[in-house]
Amino acid sequence: MNMSFLIVNAGEAKTTSPGDGIRALATFNLGKDIAVTAFNPATKAAVLARETNNEILENILKSLLSPHATNPYPILQIRIVGGQDNVACREKLAMIVEIIQRVDSDRHLINIASCAANEKPHPQSFKLTSFDGNIGVLD
Repeated sequence: MNMSFLIVNAGEAKTTSPGDGIRALATFNLGKDIAVTAFNPATKAAVLARETNNEILENILKSLLSPHATNPYPILQIRIVGGQDNVACREKLAMIVEIIQRVDSDRHLINIASCAANEKPHPQSFKLTSFDGNIGVLD
């Protein structure tokens, strides 16, 4: 483990929360992969999932929300990064959005803050800071 961040590889999803000593989650050389980040500012819990299966993504997003949470404002900030402009990536992106909607269950607790995926410019390597949920580009 790097002293400043925990690396997330393809097929992995990792979380961090206050007290675990991890300042950021990072992934490198996305290529055609799609990564999903989630941050709960109330608990300071962060998730970075890269090319995980649908069940893992759904379960890890659910873990950031209380099943009985009610709030007038979205409490889970999601960013989607990566992919290429092809049918497979567009289908994968649609499935990710469907999973997010299913986890949210019309409670309006999840906000997709940004989606730099497929044809949109996006970083190949980035980190998700665990104290504020910001994305930082890595060289």
